[in-house]
Amino acid sequence: MCAGDLDAASQQYLAQLDDPERRSGALATAQTWLQPAHQTEVQVKIHALWRTLLARPEVRAAIAKYGFVNSYPLVR
Repeated sequence: MCAGDLDAASQQYLAQLDDPERRSGALATAQTWLQPAHQTEVQVKIHALWRTLLARPEVRAAIAKYGFVNSYPLVR
């Protein structure tokens, strides 16, 4: 993700979703939380890349296969 390689990051994330032992953690990272008011430039960039990855059709389909994404009005 830090390198901006969304193809590789997507493949790794999909592998986590396909693995029953890592699936719950992968689904947990897909949930939407409020972002802290003060973030570094790098944090903002990584969050934007993460949201882009989660919006990919193959990732959305895999998430829907195993669970769902919800929004929480809390800062994580």
